[in-house]
Amino acid sequence: MTYHNSPDGKLSQGDIFRRVRVITNIVGGTNNGPKYGESNIVVITRSCEIDKDPNSVLVARIARLKSQSERIRGLIRGDGEKVIVNAFYLPPGDQLMEESYVDWRTLQPLSKEMMEQLRLNQDYYKCTLDEEMRKACLESFIVFFTKPEDEENQQLEDV
Repeated sequence: MTYHNSPDGKLSQGDIFRRVRVITNIVGGTNNGPKYGESNIVVITRSCEIDKDPNSVLVARIARLKSQSERIRGLIRGDGEKVIVNAFYLPPGDQLMEESYVDWRTLQPLSKEMMEQLRLNQDYYKCTLDEEMRKACLESFIVFFTKPEDEENQQLEDV
């Protein structure tokens, strides 16, 4: 199992939500401020840290894989030798998720109180990554942040 639905659980790392208002672009809004929109997101903050921070949790946006070209979809899935490190592939599964990916370039804090309220609402809370998938997701997160920039730039030029 890749995902599970536990609507009575508390906010935790790996929770996936749909249609949450987040920053979608850092410019383009009113007075050239951030532009906001609805997006699916995953909670990145460790569960034990959620209880310690009274204000916010770190999230990353999730995008539908079908929004990318076939070539980029293959790179995100890891079909060949090259992979895109700024994304983590989320396979379809259990009628809870369509084929998607976490975009590590979209990290942002959200209100912990708001996220706890959304967690209680089935219109927003979708599912939670199982333990194995959550570990793989966080390993991808670490690779993204520790990969030397010159390797990342070379990878983007190759795409």
